[in-house]
Amino acid sequence: AGVVNIVTAKPDLTAFSAAGDAEYGNFNAYKLKGMVNVPLGDTLGIRLAGFYLKSAGYTENLYDGSDIDDRDMYAIRGSLRWEPTDSTTVDLMA
Repeated sequence: AGVVNIVTAKPDLTAFSAAGDAEYGNFNAYKLKGMVNVPLGDTLGIRLAGFYLKSAGYTENLYDGSDIDDRDMYAIRGSLRWEPTDSTTVDLMA
């Protein structure tokens, strides 16, 4: 047995940043990913990240000839960091 620990990036309170990525593949598949980090003063910051994935089906249904196994997925994550003092950090994620 084991553990998989996934730690997402936290908001950076010092600088604005943004990034994006796009992929295109066979069967008309594409994936879009992006994030934006915005400091809101010296002690507060917000980070939004998300992705969208869409692809046509690539497995043929032998009964009616239609394509199956298509994908249409998305996810959004928001993080808020507040550091009221040097020894206190509050992180909220949804």
